[in-house]
Amino acid sequence: MPQLSGRYNFTGLTNGQADTAVWVIAPCGAGCLDVTVGNGTTNRATLVEGKYTFDLLMQQATQCADGRVLDVFARYVFGEDGSNGSIAPADGVNPCGGQPIKPETFILTPA
Repeated sequence: MPQLSGRYNFTGLTNGQADTAVWVIAPCGAGCLDVTVGNGTTNRATLVEGKYTFDLLMQQATQCADGRVLDVFARYVFGEDGSNGSIAPADGVNPCGGQPIKPETFILTPA
């Protein structure tokens, strides 16, 4: 399978809201991608068991029921072809406490 490279449309959900952005992806070696996301930050994704993975600090990304607004380390995971993407807290824990947050989904398609 060819490695992802170039501009991709990110389409999915972020905090339960429809979200679109353009990601720029550049190979950085075997099983490695440099991914520049919509906010301009570049992240190193590594291939593990057929999925690319990177963590991203999302500042003030979650508002808790008690009004606190918290930063979250989000884990992005997607298939070698850009399919089956998911976003969830990197440590799997709800930063506000309570029930775990279920992963949100996305897909990458060539721009």
